[in-house]
Order: sequence, then structure tokens, then C-alpha cells
Amino acid sequence: MEGGSPAFHGTGHEDEYVGGWSNEWLMNPYSLPLHREPKTSGLKQVDFQWSAATTVYRFFAGGVPFQNGISVSTEHGARNTADAMYSSVAYFYARDDPFRMLDEVDVAGPIELTATFEGRYDDVELKESGRIVEKSAKHAFRNPAGASHLRLRRIFDRSTVQEAQVLVNGKGAVVWYQPGANAHHRWGEADFLLPDLLARGTERLEIEIRPLRPGWNEFRYELWGLPWRAERAERRVR
Repeated sequence: MEGGSPAFHGTGHEDEYVGGWSNEWLMNPYSLPLHREPKTSGLKQVDFQWSAATTVYRFFAGGVPFQNGISVSTEHGARNTADAMYSSVAYFYARDDPFRMLDEVDVAGPIELTATFEGRYDDVELKESGRIVEKSAKHAFRNPAGASHLRLRRIFDRSTVQEAQVLVNGKGAVVWYQPGANAHHRWGEADFLLPDLLARGTERLEIEIRPLRPGWNEFRYELWGLPWRAERAERRVR
């Protein structure tokens, strides 16, 4: 919930509950190991699609990673202008030691952007300054001893598709590809998982970005991770 961009962004409930295209989804209730639509009622054709009252559920077997909360929202009609009635319940299993932000870099640059994120708060404007990276950019982050499962979060202008190589302390050259351009809601926020073998055992991370196509931009970076193991061990002893 601390994030701006949705982690998952789908096209409809039939995709969310793995039911296929909406023309057929509500017409044929189904029961499968991880997702089910046990019943529909009031089936009605609207234009070329079908609407109905339905009950559905899905188990996310691989889990849905989150850091401090999950927000699930549904857009009804163009620009969320259609009426609908819903009720829902969710069950989850979580760790005792949540992710936390370990360090951040606010990139001050010549570009100023006032825009919105896509999703639930798409009417809230945010103003930031940043820059376009032409050849290379380096940023240093504090990495507390023993922190693990590190991820680098970038806030950026997503008006173009972007791709870059990421080096950690001069090693790795892993590709960070960011598809899904949006010229209307231009703010984007995306996480990049840092390879454990490259980031482990050092209290200072130097991240180098080498763009592979024009348009890579940066406004702010945040380093997130699990608390250092010593703190978790102390908590278990208590």
C-alpha cells in the first residue's frame, strides 16, 4: 500500500479468476483446484458480452508479495463511472518481519514532472524533479549488515518503454526491462530484485544504470529489504 503503481493490473474479473474471455466466463460455472466459479444467476446479455451475479474465488499458490499492506480495487466502466455491488473476504499468511526501506536517493535534476499514478489514486497529482540517463548513472546505498531479499524501487516517468543494465558494485549486468508505457498516468513505480550473490555481505551498494534504449529516466530510488538477521534472531530469543 505504500506504493504508487499497481503490482498487478488486469483487464477484467475473468482474467483475475483465470476464467477466460467474458463472453463464455459467466455462462459456464467451473470448479478447478486453485480457482472456482461455483454459481451464476441473472444471466443477461449486454451488447456482445454477458453480465450476471456470481461468486468466485482463487488461491494464489505462489503468494502475492507485499511490504506493508495490500489494496485491491476494481474499475467499473470507463473512468470508473458505472455502478456495481461487491462483497469480499481474503485470507493470507504473512511473515513476522516485514520489508522496510533501508535507504533512498532523491534524484534532483533538470526535468520537472507533475503527473498521476495509474490505479486507485489516479486523481492525486505528484510533482518531482529528475533526469534522463544518457549513458550511465551511479547511486550509492547503505545496506545494513545481514539484510536480505533486497529490491531497488524506482519512481519514473513511464511515458515510454524503458530498458537498462543494472550493475551491483561493478558486477552483474542484469537487465531491468520496464514495459507498459502510459502517456496519460505518467508516474510509474517499479521494483527490481537485486541478486543475493551480488548484494550480500557488503554495507555499501553502488548501483550503476546503463540504458539499453533511449528514454530511461529517474526521479527517486529506494532500497528495500528484510531486516538484518541479527535483529530477527534477537526477536526470536525474546
